[in-house]
Amino acid sequence: DFENLSVYIFDLDGKYINKISNQGRGADEYIYLFDICYNKDNNTINLLSRNTSKILTYTKDGEIINVTPLPVEAIEVEYHDGCYYATTGFYSQEACTNNNLVIMDTAFNVLDAMFAIDGIRSEHSSYDNLYVYNREVHYVDNWLFRVYKTNSIDVCYCFDFGAFQRPKHLDGADVYKKALIEDRSVAEYITSVDKVQECSNYILATYTYGSRSCMVVADKRTNKTSSYSLGLVEK
Repeated sequence: DFENLSVYIFDLDGKYINKISNQGRGADEYIYLFDICYNKDNNTINLLSRNTSKILTYTKDGEIINVTPLPVEAIEVEYHDGCYYATTGFYSQEACTNNNLVIMDTAFNVLDAMFAIDGIRSEHSSYDNLYVYNREVHYVDNWLFRVYKTNSIDVCYCFDFGAFQRPKHLDGADVYKKALIEDRSVAEYITSVDKVQECSNYILATYTYGSRSCMVVADKRTNKTSSYSLGLVEK
């Protein structure tokens, strides 16, 4: 619950168990919650506090276990197969050698970093870059409409919005900025994919077109896609 800065814990039957609500400036408190991930290997709930660059680890009953400083300021975190994956929100930092994705061990030491930060991604990419599907962590390059498997850096999906997609000659940061100044119609292209989720039969992605928030649904079985308007984007 981002409005109340709280985490509500339920069992698989939907029965309420407990609530985590430790907002404050103390050592085991958070100023603001950016993300949450569950470590199924040790059954812990991990809360990300970007403002103070730390992970607060709780039991499933809502009892705090540990507070660990992070080597980077992260805005998103996922756990999978003995590693924590975090993104920096395209904020350059020495610890991740100016890459957006950081891979850490269970003690939150940096093991690897990838996907270089550049100016255009800092301005036009969303903060939702990670999702887990089929036992693999996937990384979304919002600006280039690509989805990568992080264990191999292979591109597994590319989104093509046809006539509405930003032309390839505008992919470069300086080129796009210059074109945007000279021709405001450039702003009408779909510039980024905001969030991606995947299941066995479908891939879902949200994107912004003009002043509208939209969603595309791709059927992996038939290779057909459908697009829907979700309403006006809040300014």
